[in-house]
Amino acid sequence: MSGLTPFFQGETYPLDVPSSHRIMTASSALVLGVAVGILTAGAITAAEASTPYDAAPRIVRYSSATSTDGYLTDLLRRAAFVNVYDAIETMAALPVDEDYHINAATAEEAHFTLSLLYIMGIGVPKVFSHDSESVTFSWARGSDRQYITVSEGVASLLRTSSTTSEILDHSSLHEPSIVGLLKVAGQYGGFGTDFVRQQ
Repeated sequence: MSGLTPFFQGETYPLDVPSSHRIMTASSALVLGVAVGILTAGAITAAEASTPYDAAPRIVRYSSATSTDGYLTDLLRRAAFVNVYDAIETMAALPVDEDYHINAATAEEAHFTLSLLYIMGIGVPKVFSHDSESVTFSWARGSDRQYITVSEGVASLLRTSSTTSEILDHSSLHEPSIVGLLKVAGQYGGFGTDFVRQQ
């Protein structure tokens, strides 16, 4: 991500074709397309060539509505993160006497952590609560598991396997060291377009 705030570009709706354009035959379109493709094959700019596949989508404006010009995998990843966000909301809305209930402060910390996971490009986690004051995000790799537990403003990173269990790191959610913790988590949990929840 570039760190710049997205802005709306004044583009026209792509299906608005001025009436002065004529409809051409399919064979004419094919010949024209091949010719344009040959002429422009080497005309790719350096910026276009260096744009990664998972680059942040460009926000554009179409007929007073907004849309993202992104990739399907990014849209699916966003949807999966929204599902995790909704699960946190559901846990916060449960009655206090329910086992999976979390309090409002814990839900806010979990939302904040989930946002950081999304921004850092880390794979979509599963989520569950330990008690009303902690939420855990988890990823699986075979029989091994990785957990980030958020409780009272602190995130703790834990890895377990069939033979070992170790706490790798912990950090306050609002300290710069949280970035290092999330990078370690991302090496295990997956980066980028890994939007499918792991079992």
